[in-house]
Order: sequence, then structure tokens, then C-alpha cells
Amino acid sequence: MAFPPRCLLCRTGLNDRDRRFCSHCTDLVAVERGKQQCPRCAAEVWDAGNDLANCNDCRALSLRTAGLVRVGAYRGTVGHLLRSYKFHGRLELAGILGAYLSEVVKNAKWLHRVEAVSAVPTHWRRRFMKRSEYPADVFARYVAAATGLPRVALLRRLRQGRHQIGLPYTARYTNVRGAFAVRRGVELNKARILLIDDVRTSGATLDECARVLRKAGAAEVYAAVVARVTHAYAGSPELVSA
Repeated sequence: MAFPPRCLLCRTGLNDRDRRFCSHCTDLVAVERGKQQCPRCAAEVWDAGNDLANCNDCRALSLRTAGLVRVGAYRGTVGHLLRSYKFHGRLELAGILGAYLSEVVKNAKWLHRVEAVSAVPTHWRRRFMKRSEYPADVFARYVAAATGLPRVALLRRLRQGRHQIGLPYTARYTNVRGAFAVRRGVELNKARILLIDDVRTSGATLDECARVLRKAGAAEVYAAVVARVTHAYAGSPELVSA
């Protein structure tokens, strides 16, 4: 028996097997993906007249990444799709999210400067226990294929440490300090790198990875994530339970 296709978000039945979302959810995803974002930290910018290089989220921060893009907000429809993929076994969503991420990367003003794509690594114990592909690796593969850039493994995670979820904002930076190192044999020689991760919460992990890469000789580090979490939302249990 062939069951009718359903919307990937609300699970409403679809008449057209080639569609992925119902009309309502198609509009929701389009609106979220079209929202203006700060080019430095990918925070949503409400006023099109704002100085995008100095949004309220990153004005006072010394970011080690030269730019960041994201598909949508973790609280919204994009975040729902990502959580369904990561925590509920909806593996069919990887291609959709990978295509969305590839699109925002291809539209980034700094893409012409990037020389290679690399995923934020996880610790080998976590990878072994999960027994499936790590999301950052999956999305890095899609971005590399879409942009024609080489995908390279540059970093390794030295220690597993506490999970970032539930930690206060400032504690996240302490938690990842010293957690990453450049892989043996890597010579960066003023390279310009694009880091890929699934979620940007406080920015601590991306910032630490960028610090390590720049200390090892990278000239510039950019980043791209599927979803970005707002500061007020960073401690929400929904990060793991929904």
C-alpha cells in the first residue's frame, strides 16, 4: 500500500507527490529564510536601515569569524526541521537542509574569498556512540558539492567536555576553551576557511575553532550554520527535547 505524501512540517496530506510542504508551511519557510540577517553574527535584523556591521548582538564582541550566515532561526520552522533530523531520525531532511545551507553560502558576499570547507568536529567517543554521520559533516559535504570547494578535515576535538546545552552564556566559552586543535600535518599558510556547523547558540564553539585555525596560520575564517539560537532561547530544553 502506498501511503499519501505528507507535509514535512505539519504532516498534512499532500495531493502532489513532488511537493515537500503544504502551501501554508511553504510560506512559513520562505518568510523565515528571507529574513534579513547581520553578516557578522547572523542575528535577525529588524530594520533594513540598520548598520548591519554593528547589530545589537555583536556590536560589543570581538568575533574571530569574519562573517556568518544561517538558514533560519532555531525557534522557527528551520529549527523544527533540524531538530526532527537530529533527534527524531528524519534523515530525509538532510538533503533539504543541506540545500538550504548551500544556497545561503552561495549568496554570501565573501564566498569568493573562501578556499576550503571544513566541518566543526565532534569528539570520537560521541561519534562512536551515535553510530551515524555527524550533522556538521553532512552539511559540509552538501556545501562543498554546491560550491565546488574542497572539503577538508582541519580540526580535531581533544576532549568531549560538558555539553553546551544548558550552560550559561559566559560558561560556554570556558567549556570549549582548549577543546580543539589543528590536525597533524595541516599547514594553513594564510588560507581562508569556511566552517560548517548545524547550530550556532552562543557562538562559543565557532569562535574557539576560528581562534585555533587563525593561530595555526589561517588568514580568515568564515562560518555557516543551519540555525541560529537567540540569547534568550539558548538555555531552552527544546534544544534537546524537540
